[in-house]
Amino acid sequence: MSPDERKHAVRYLEDTRQAFLESTSGLSDAQWNFREAPERWSVADCTEHMAVSEAFVFRIFQRDVLASMPRPEMKEAARGKDELMFSLVPVRSRRVQAPEHLRPVRRWRHPADAVRQFLGARDVSIHFTKTSDADLRSLFAEHPFLKTLDGYQWLLFLAAHSARHTAQIREVQAHADFPAR
Repeated sequence: MSPDERKHAVRYLEDTRQAFLESTSGLSDAQWNFREAPERWSVADCTEHMAVSEAFVFRIFQRDVLASMPRPEMKEAARGKDELMFSLVPVRSRRVQAPEHLRPVRRWRHPADAVRQFLGARDVSIHFTKTSDADLRSLFAEHPFLKTLDGYQWLLFLAAHSARHTAQIREVQAHADFPAR
């Protein structure tokens, strides 16, 4: 990735981490666990999903992208998808069902533990992005919805995914019945 791409990806990862932290700061137990309906996710559920997904997607990135051989002939299949990480993935107008293994099941006793788990996984993603010399624009892997993505786009996807679920947290908090404390 170019120096500008690296800077851009690091900033997106850091900015979405900060937005998530701001959305979950100082919540009471009632606020963490509020659901607008039984089938809807709480802030705690969103946080758990984000923590599990960040680590899972980065493992997929390592296994499928970094371990792959450079395939410059795939560049056309990924062309234009950088922008989708800002214009499509974070937008909540289309609901997407999380895979079973990434759904919240109360893996952590306290939501703060899920926050710490997310932050630890995000730190790994940021460190990699800051230090890697891999030719990410020549390494590719298939995403279940977005299809062919290059390695750089996978890093942008990590940030976009957390932006999407931070927006979901904000939706929960905007509900008329969300507890004041």
